[in-house]
Amino acid sequence: MHMVKVISVSNHAYAVLLSRKKKDMSFSDVILAQMAEGEKKQSREAFLAWVEHQKPGKKTRLSEQVDSILYGTRS
Repeated sequence: MHMVKVISVSNHAYAVLLSRKKKDMSFSDVILAQMAEGEKKQSREAFLAWVEHQKPGKKTRLSEQVDSILYGTRS
């Protein structure tokens, strides 16, 4: 059973949600999809930050694979 909560959003926020809503989606679906996309983006950014902070000359197998994926290099 799903509990329903009523929330208030600005007209702008409603317009943005409405523009991203597909015919078969509820507004809850739109919000959850946007949150999931934000989490993916944060994960990608955190991963790229980790890659950038690797010490030069101290390559791990994972960072070598990352270089290969991102820059097309081979060790």
